[in-house]
Parts: sequence; structure tokens; C-alpha cells
Amino acid sequence: MPRNAGASKKAGKDPNAPKRPLSAFFIFSQDERPDIKKKSPSLSVGDISKEIGLRWKKVSDDVKKRYEQKAAVEKQKYEVRLAEYKKSGGGG
Repeated sequence: MPRNAGASKKAGKDPNAPKRPLSAFFIFSQDERPDIKKKSPSLSVGDISKEIGLRWKKVSDDVKKRYEQKAAVEKQKYEVRLAEYKKSGGGG
């Protein structure tokens, strides 16, 4: 018997649904990734991610707060788009 025989199928995502907002760390990642790739083009994707993580740990609280504020703004925009999407009949 197949392993997932009794498992229910997960409903597919609606392509019209708004995308979830990025976290402060991911916004930081978007800003840092090009710089790391430029300085070390031979690094693998995993190594670049590790470097971004190290930079995030070392960055000052003020810088983190700026990214957290950007993330909060994106979250507010997302919540508005999500409410509009649900009002128009999306999202079940």
C-alpha cells in the first residue's frame, strides 16, 4: 500500500492570492545578496546564505529596526490586499 494512501490532498494555492510579506531578515537578504555575490562570485547559494546569516547577527539593533519597520509596512500592505482579496470572494 502506498505510504500516502490515506492522506488527504492539500488544496492548491490560488495564484490570485496576495503573496505573503517578506520578513525583516529576508528584506535584509535581498539587500546583502548582490554585494556578497559581487565580492565572492564563486560562493554557493548555501554559503551566501550562511554569510547573510552571519551579517544579520552582527548588524546593529538600529539597522535591524529599520528592516523591521520595512517589514511592518509590507505586512500592513499585505493585510489590506488580503482583505480586498477575501472581500472579492477569494480565499474560501
